[in-house]
Amino acid sequence: MNFPQSVSTCFKKYLDFKGRASRSEFWYFFLFYILACFLGGFVIGFLVSPSSEFFYVLVIIFFVGLFIPTLSVTVRRFHDFGVSGWMYCAFIPPFMISGYIQDAQPSLAGIIKLGTLVVFCVYVSQKPNKRKNKFGSVPKK
Repeated sequence: MNFPQSVSTCFKKYLDFKGRASRSEFWYFFLFYILACFLGGFVIGFLVSPSSEFFYVLVIIFFVGLFIPTLSVTVRRFHDFGVSGWMYCAFIPPFMISGYIQDAQPSLAGIIKLGTLVVFCVYVSQKPNKRKNKFGSVPKK
């Protein structure tokens, strides 16, 4: 699966948390998400004053619009190697802890965030099950 196919597939499966997603589908959409957040943040910040309430409304709409397909492709990616999508919740507490200690221990908070991100990236890079599993058949490459 190439970049445009991945982005198209993820938006077509916007609220589809069933089935499986290949590594290429996940990583291409993850790249799209990073680029879209960077460019979208730049454009919104350029067009609207960050001190206005409208700025925050646009940011929230933009974030939710991209977060939902990102969450669904992540859940489908977990399914690809035979793990429940709820396993995604295991990565939330470290980020919450790092946010809580950010003011008191910024270095430790940064280490926790980076460590969690590295573990997450390694985790979603696992080899897929080559056969049909309880979440569906093998996805297209």
